[in-house]
Amino acid sequence: MSALATELYYRDGAVLIWPLQLAILQGLLDRPGGASISRDDCTRAALPHAARARGGTPSWWVVYYAIPRLVHRGWVSRRREGRCIRFALTPRGRAIVNGEVVVRVRGGELHLPGRRLPSRDGSPQGTAVSLGWGIDLVVPPTWLTDNPAVTDAVRDGRRTANGSLPAPGKDGVLLTLTPAGHDGRIRVVLMLLPTGMSQEQCAALSNSAIAALDAGTIRPEAEAAAASAGYRVDHWNGTTRGTLGGRHGLVTRYLVTHADGHRLMNETHVAYLGAWQLVAHLVLPAAPRTPLEDEARQIPGSLRIAGTSL
Repeated sequence: MSALATELYYRDGAVLIWPLQLAILQGLLDRPGGASISRDDCTRAALPHAARARGGTPSWWVVYYAIPRLVHRGWVSRRREGRCIRFALTPRGRAIVNGEVVVRVRGGELHLPGRRLPSRDGSPQGTAVSLGWGIDLVVPPTWLTDNPAVTDAVRDGRRTANGSLPAPGKDGVLLTLTPAGHDGRIRVVLMLLPTGMSQEQCAALSNSAIAALDAGTIRPEAEAAAASAGYRVDHWNGTTRGTLGGRHGLVTRYLVTHADGHRLMNETHVAYLGAWQLVAHLVLPAAPRTPLEDEARQIPGSLRIAGTSL
């Protein structure tokens, strides 16, 4: 029986996991190769994580007897090796604990490993949003999105929100964000697109190779997209090295002017991930830097790409 057949889900499609189950997966992740040499060893590895999750050290036997449930779920494998019983993370279990799958811990909070969640004191810090594919970010409290579930969570001041889609939308769009009270020209668009470049290939690009890519592919595509939207490219700042979500990538900047005279600065941040590329396209005021621009830049700055799901 597959793991998917034994899992429980929330209405938004997120996998349901209990804190103790997550602690067991985290304990196995700490072990070399994601495996323990016995059920006792698996229990021992999980106890520190269980203590943090439950606010106090749980009984050894509570953790010990919870392990078979994870084997039933398909998140942990159980196999005899000589005189030992080996417990190990399955690919599904590893994806869950690494945040590559949208997961809600019992009670409704999203599991976003490595992400420091906004505090519960009501201060306006934003909402951490999972986009699926191991991608998450923080949406500022005064921004709107094209995903009603995310916009509602931001408006209500919730700490986390599930913004994942079954598949990227038209043109690979995962999420579009705009500041409240503006006409929509200022925006941040996140896209997931096919690509043919790995992290290693991107990191190895020479300056001359980046310049050739800029002149032969990136600039013509940007100028064509601008023209189709009624803009012309007035100033081309070029393409340089950059990072997005902690991964190697490229950043392209250029200034455009609309037929009505409105001017905007465009920035495209791309992280190359092998079969896919994650794109954050920013459309910003052409005026001197403002607090609004700072907020817009915080969005791609908050992006995190977890695990190896892409």
